[in-house]
Amino acid sequence: MHSNSNAVLTPELIHPNFFRMTKKHPHTTHSKRNPKQPKPLSSFETDLRQRWVLNQSAVMAQIPSTAVLGA
Repeated sequence: MHSNSNAVLTPELIHPNFFRMTKKHPHTTHSKRNPKQPKPLSSFETDLRQRWVLNQSAVMAQIPSTAVLGA
């Protein structure tokens, strides 16, 4: 069984080279392409997303927190 944690790392737990490393993930690099305009969502997609948000809120409320508060 795997145990998940949603704890926040305190500054002393962050790897010393973390902020010096070059980020090579797509979400951290800036694209020079022109972004396309997103298509408008259908009413089905809007309703689906609203139901998903409500479901996720209910699920998240049931998960016990293992976060460490304070430093």
